[in-house]
Amino acid sequence: MNTSGDKLRVGLILPALQVVTEPLYYQVAGEDFDYFTTRIYLGGTDVDDYKEMDKSLPRAVRELETAEVDIIAYCCTASGAISGYEEEKDQCRAFEIETKIPMTTTMTSLRLVDAKRIVLVSPYHEEINQTENDYFMRNGIEVIKDAGQGITVGSQMSKVTPEQIVDFALEHWDDSADALFMSCMNWQAMRAVAVVESRINKPVITSHSATLWKITSLANRYLRMPEYGKRLFSETRI
Repeated sequence: MNTSGDKLRVGLILPALQVVTEPLYYQVAGEDFDYFTTRIYLGGTDVDDYKEMDKSLPRAVRELETAEVDIIAYCCTASGAISGYEEEKDQCRAFEIETKIPMTTTMTSLRLVDAKRIVLVSPYHEEINQTENDYFMRNGIEVIKDAGQGITVGSQMSKVTPEQIVDFALEHWDDSADALFMSCMNWQAMRAVAVVESRINKPVITSHSATLWKITSLANRYLRMPEYGKRLFSETRI
């Protein structure tokens, strides 16, 4: 891995309909990393659709290996919740052995978050939101409240504005939680973090912020940008 002052090459694996991550990451961390993306087809938003999408992962990893990236990140929260932590961890390890490239996923990145009681909000419909709820419960994190916007067309998730996400998150916040998790890599949640944290005075974690934090950790770099989450990107933790 290139750990000098040069930009690192980050390979992103995205569901094909996902349009939020690349412009967001270039905006907030484009000076530190270059991003190279391969996309895998997602035909719907049900559990079986995500399982079918994951069959394309080996092809996507091989493509990024050919591009000689330094790090690979599979950017899909729902897929990780469906697969489970141990399966994703083992899959990453197998790909790392094959390619010699460090790899992470959105859900394995979230293991870095030490909150024990969370509120979960997302754009998802009930089946996927419940799958994520169950995932956290299995991994020792109590979801004291969860709410999804009920969106069933994946491309529509990216069209929810940060202002709408702020309103949705605050509507469903419970102050007895340790943190708020705003799920989904095709949702503009990271752009809503500053406002929500200022209102609830608790850590706000998003799929994008957790994944980006893990990328920076693999690269032995540190990004200071507390407006995107004081728990992960500030010297002053809350």
